Amino acid sequence: MNLPCKPADVFDLEGIVKTWATQMYDYTKSREQNRIPREALMFNINWKGVKFIHKEIEFPEPPKKPVVPKTQCLFRTKFFNQTNQDQEYTFRTERTTSSTCEVSFDRCLTIGAELTLSLKTPMEIFEANAGFKRELAVTNAQGQCIEQCLTWGVDSLIKVPAMHQATAELVVYEDELCGDFNLATDFSGKVVVTVTNLRDNNSFVKMIEGDISEIIKASSCAAQVIAKSNRVVTFVTKGHCQFHYGIEQHVTVRQEPIVSVE
Repeated sequence: MNLPCKPADVFDLEGIVKTWATQMYDYTKSREQNRIPREALMFNINWKGVKFIHKEIEFPEPPKKPVVPKTQCLFRTKFFNQTNQDQEYTFRTERTTSSTCEVSFDRCLTIGAELTLSLKTPMEIFEANAGFKRELAVTNAQGQCIEQCLTWGVDSLIKVPAMHQATAELVVYEDELCGDFNLATDFSGKVVVTVTNLRDNNSFVKMIEGDISEIIKASSCAAQVIAKSNRVVTFVTKGHCQFHYGIEQHVTVRQEPIVSVE
């Protein structure tokens, strides 16, 4: 059997399995089943027996990062001490920033219209506590922006000398990481397709079962996957990602004398 395949940028497992199941049904159907009109047949795929394992994200070339992190002032306030004694003021605030991950694809693995990709956050970003979970769920094959909120806070005492003014700022340092990535997905196991008759109250007609690796290797999409031993096949998703995230906060205080105007 030579099964048709979608363009190389989208590897649709559901389409491959449905085509295989249709052909298998035609090869094995009984005379009674042959009387059922094609348009009355429904092919329901059960993926529970198929195991998907997403590997660590890999960058063919080192991701690009700015030489110096960017800074963003989240909050600024001024304290005026117009007395003849030193004074202490409370600098207290809480602000949020957005950590974002923009993902686009050159080629990806889908099941019908759905993309169920688990993108593992690079360790240097995950360890920076930038607000991202260890795994990010990407569901749109057209690209997706994942946004996480990060909270920054300060509660400090600012000592201001007599007849001085102080400017206090909460500053966040932000970093970026972008680059092309490869993400290998291993899948294996049995897929079960149940055929029902829509014109007979969706009654059961036939059950078709097959090994997902053998189904793919029998299709014209076989060149897009890597066949391994133990009936495991690997598909490599290729895309581009750009992370933007806060890495640390600084509190800066500048003091200067209050200039009296005569």
